[in-house]
Amino acid sequence: MKKIGILTYHSVYNFGANLQALSTLYYFKNHGYDVKIIDWRPRDLSRQYAESTPIKQAEAHEIFYKCYFDLTETCHTDEDIVRVVEKESMDAIVIGSDAVCRHFPFLVRWRPSRTHVFLKNGLCSPDIFPNPYWGSFYPKLNRKIPIILMSVSSQGTLYQYVLCRERKRLSKAIDNFSYITVRDSWTQKVFEHFSYGKLLPDITPDPVLGFNMNVPQEIISRNIIKRFNLPEKYIILSFKRKFTPSEDWIRRFCRCCNSKGISVISLPYPQEENTLKVDINVPLPISPIEWYNIIRYSTGYVGNNMHPIIVSIHNAVPFFSFDYYGHLGLITGKVRLDCSKIYDLCQKSDRLNYYSNIQQRNYQFPDPETVFERIYHFDKEKALLLARKKSNSYENLMNDIERVIHG
Repeated sequence: MKKIGILTYHSVYNFGANLQALSTLYYFKNHGYDVKIIDWRPRDLSRQYAESTPIKQAEAHEIFYKCYFDLTETCHTDEDIVRVVEKESMDAIVIGSDAVCRHFPFLVRWRPSRTHVFLKNGLCSPDIFPNPYWGSFYPKLNRKIPIILMSVSSQGTLYQYVLCRERKRLSKAIDNFSYITVRDSWTQKVFEHFSYGKLLPDITPDPVLGFNMNVPQEIISRNIIKRFNLPEKYIILSFKRKFTPSEDWIRRFCRCCNSKGISVISLPYPQEENTLKVDINVPLPISPIEWYNIIRYSTGYVGNNMHPIIVSIHNAVPFFSFDYYGHLGLITGKVRLDCSKIYDLCQKSDRLNYYSNIQQRNYQFPDPETVFERIYHFDKEKALLLARKKSNSYENLMNDIERVIHG
């Protein structure tokens, strides 16, 4: 029996990151592998999430890890990871999915002020090469094994600003991987650039697009969300505070939904409670499994972030994405959309009619009546075909990965 180690953002307080790790874990379990998640917890990243997440919600994530994840001992350094890989006699390491291959180049890493220059807010060790996601532990292994990058993302990486010496080191690190696929077109460009044009990896699905076929059926039961007393038909509004539309917009949207017998609920983020003027505000704490099923059994999703859109596509749920990714030109005020993972997903899924980028200068929300009509008249048959296509692509990806593992 082959032993597999998974290395990803499994321990951040983020619903989508937790679910993609769980999907990958169950895939390998179901296919006869002895599999564990390598419990790498960068201290600075853990501290950042601990400071920004309410204690009750942090505890919900930790309970989820204990219930569902098979974890190694905790690692903080390359040496810890090497010790775990060799102690567990792992035969391969699968890294990803999620934004595990980011690198903020030296030229864009710092933010000047009148008195000094300091590191940009929010940057942590996994955002800067080298780190374990880039295989920094690999040269230290006594026994060389396949390491695989699976549907990885380089979200926010401005590869054009990478210095020559950084690029050479990145290219050398890329050569250590046995197999590489990426999640979006921007990341494909990143790897092409870092490899000096030698590599143009395939674009493959996020593991959440295989969630229903991987996890036990009781995990995706409607009974999971009974405690919230949700109505039979409801549309989700889920906005981060700084991207929330006006009270009038929300009121008009609710009026559209209620006129068709549909309730409106708000779904929180791990770091933010929602207090919108809707029919039901789902409170924290909430587990990643509950979050998934609230979207899965909804009549529609309207809001921010990528994984809600992936969950929606996977379950043929109508959606409208208010995206805040993409590179914003400080002078032009225009958004470079090809940098956005959500734009890339919607474009490749022929869903740009259900997409709006919210960060453009002087942005105006589309009329709530228009957004409701897009949800209400969503082509369900077309959505089911898309869901099957994505699931098939995911199965092909995992079959390819298994072939690499078995040599």
